[in-house]
Amino acid sequence: MRNVLDCINAFIPLLSTEYELVLGRKGVAVTLRISFDKKDCFHLMGLQYLVDRPELSRDRGRVFDEIADGTITIEKIESSDFYNKIEQRVHFLPIFG
Repeated sequence: MRNVLDCINAFIPLLSTEYELVLGRKGVAVTLRISFDKKDCFHLMGLQYLVDRPELSRDRGRVFDEIADGTITIEKIESSDFYNKIEQRVHFLPIFG
């Protein structure tokens, strides 16, 4: 089973990626730009549902960094009473990264 660190590592390459889509119809064009931020990974993993983990209830970018550097451990996150709500997200997210 994959863990939150696997999600972080799969998401890191997206931080330097930007997609630009130009949609047009009948002479009108609209440009959409899609970029990725560390805070996006937090929500994609579903960490906002782990309300019993106070270390996750601060700046989402900082939480991303602290998981990456081991300050917030995988064991700490997985010990949440609510981890079962996000376990499937965490398992599959690295596949799509």
